[in-house]
Amino acid sequence: MGVDSLATLIHFFVMMMIIIFYIKLEKKTNKNSVDKKVAKNKAEMTLRSRKETI
Repeated sequence: MGVDSLATLIHFFVMMMIIIFYIKLEKKTNKNSVDKKVAKNKAEMTLRSRKETI
């Protein structure tokens, strides 16, 4: 396994985690769009930081 395949695997795993988190957030409540924005920003931040480390 090269570095590229490992990075792809990590990226895929992170995306899946974000999608699952988002679905759980949607199911829990549809009360605030602010919560969703915060969650989306957090997800984007984690993605960005993961990409930088890779």
